[in-house]
Amino acid sequence: MNIGVVCYASIGGSGIIATELGKALAARGHQVHILSSEMPARLGDYQAVQGGLLLIALTVMLVNLAVDVLYGFINPRIRHVR
Repeated sequence: MNIGVVCYASIGGSGIIATELGKALAARGHQVHILSSEMPARLGDYQAVQGGLLLIALTVMLVNLAVDVLYGFINPRIRHVR
């Protein structure tokens, strides 16, 4: 049986649901076509997704550290206790 699954990028999580549904139907022997504006990340390319998330996490951590350190210099009412 030929099955077409359409997922829209504007609806949160539809890519994950469509991918898992497509993989489950393909495992049962059906021919599945996933239609989307972008290829779902769960179909492959794990390393690029993992690297991107690592980069975002490190960026957020460094920005938080910089703000915490600079806040003491910018606001004179804050004192660092030793």
